[in-house]
Amino acid sequence: MHGPLYQSLLRAPKTWLITGVAGFIGSNLLEALLKLDEISIGLHSFSTGHQQNLDELQQLVSPAQWRGFTYREIGV
Repeated sequence: MHGPLYQSLLRAPKTWLITGVAGFIGSNLLEALLKLDEISIGLHSFSTGHQQNLDELQQLVSPAQWRGFTYREIGV
């Protein structure tokens, strides 16, 4: 990920809210944001998606990056 958006995020980090964070799209978005050292809050109901996606992602980022992630399971 490079270009103007990447440079903007490096200059001014944001906090992100990701719904469906344990699903395919949500977990991939979370990975990209954590690798940019962005703070992320994830929500998921587990009606779809899998805890395994988050468990695997934790192994792909540094402990410091993982600490930038807060997770809440929600009911629908």
